[in-house]
Amino acid sequence: MDTETRFGGCVHHVADCGAFGWILLPDGETLFLHRKAITNADTLKPGDQVTFQIIETPRGLKAVDVELIGGDADRVQADPEDPPPDRPPGSGW
Repeated sequence: MDTETRFGGCVHHVADCGAFGWILLPDGETLFLHRKAITNADTLKPGDQVTFQIIETPRGLKAVDVELIGGDADRVQADPEDPPPDRPPGSGW
């Protein structure tokens, strides 16, 4: 996979602990995100627009070099009760 290509997406869900979450890609797929991959913000919130690179790991694809687009003023409000795709409400995450 070309590690120089940057992609765009929207943070869909962040775990309560804030250590990881998922980015919703334009095609409807989700991509794992770890807090250590964020380069220009302390945390991300559901609805944040981000750019990132994708790498393949033994556990699957994940986002790296994640950058928040804009700042707090540009953040979109998302429903915190909305579970990530393919994860039912009340699934404990």
